[in-house]
Amino acid sequence: MRQDPQPFSSSNTARVKEPRYVVQLLFDVSSPSFTSHAGITGIAGDVIESTLVKISGVSQQIRPDEGRSTIGGLSVEVTDLTDVISATDELKDQLRTNGQGIRGAEVRVFVGYSDDFGEFVRVATQVVRDVSLSPNGTYTIQTADISRDVRVSVFEPKQTVITAAIQAADTTINVDDASEFETVWHPSSFTDAPNQSVGYIKVEATGEIIRYTGKTATSFTGCTRGVLGTGAKAVDFDATAPPERAAKIREYIYLEMPAPMLMLAIMTGEIYGTSPTETLPAHWHSGISASWVDVAQYETIGADLWDTNDPSKGFIVRFTGLKKTSARTFLER
Repeated sequence: MRQDPQPFSSSNTARVKEPRYVVQLLFDVSSPSFTSHAGITGIAGDVIESTLVKISGVSQQIRPDEGRSTIGGLSVEVTDLTDVISATDELKDQLRTNGQGIRGAEVRVFVGYSDDFGEFVRVATQVVRDVSLSPNGTYTIQTADISRDVRVSVFEPKQTVITAAIQAADTTINVDDASEFETVWHPSSFTDAPNQSVGYIKVEATGEIIRYTGKTATSFTGCTRGVLGTGAKAVDFDATAPPERAAKIREYIYLEMPAPMLMLAIMTGEIYGTSPTETLPAHWHSGISASWVDVAQYETIGADLWDTNDPSKGFIVRFTGLKKTSARTFLER
């Protein structure tokens, strides 16, 4: 579960609540914040106080106690009536000076119960879809959940066919096209081939799983036969038969990491703690920008679930032979 700051946790479970909200718009240069109350300290960048009038959901729930928001959108109302710095000044400056409009900007919503922003918790990350200004000087910013922009499906295995017979001792497997297959870095949490960059293929005709370390355009090289509990087997090839009748080779998707670390990888594609950053193949992850994820909430979840200094410790989950599935459903389950 998410680890909230103790002051926030205590106030959030109190019978009487007086929440304060901060909405940040993230631009390439500066990130203005609109607050529901004056006097909230510790907010970086331009702060436009007491301008946040209303936050409402469109098929949306903000759950501070669970640290999540369901797919949908938000309607954020910001008043432009201020004597110090106005929303209009800020947004015009972004467009005029930095050439960046508000549409498509990342929006972060924080809630807290004190005047110390360090005790606030981020409860939603959205993207601006539209903005309008009413005659009374109120901006209405319409946003959508970032989940609407991510890949709907993940784990659709790539496939090809063999172009030559396979012997049980072969370490090179010849195929029609290996271009879409990728090796993946294994942290120390992996039982098979830890601290290596490898890929896996499955021979559909025999069920054999083969680990490889390299490839050419038409072959897999450095193969270790019969891994992950399977055995090495020969496969016949008939050069006179139509190509579609040749034995199929499918990508075999195998993941094994502490659960929070794996969730981050599937959301963003980035494997935590690697330098330079190692990534999962594009069709293995949701495509969420790492900047949209509050990584600290995962890092502080507790060493019993994830020791960020040692991936081989914590609550390690293992998935083998993954098939095409909904990214959102997979992460939730």
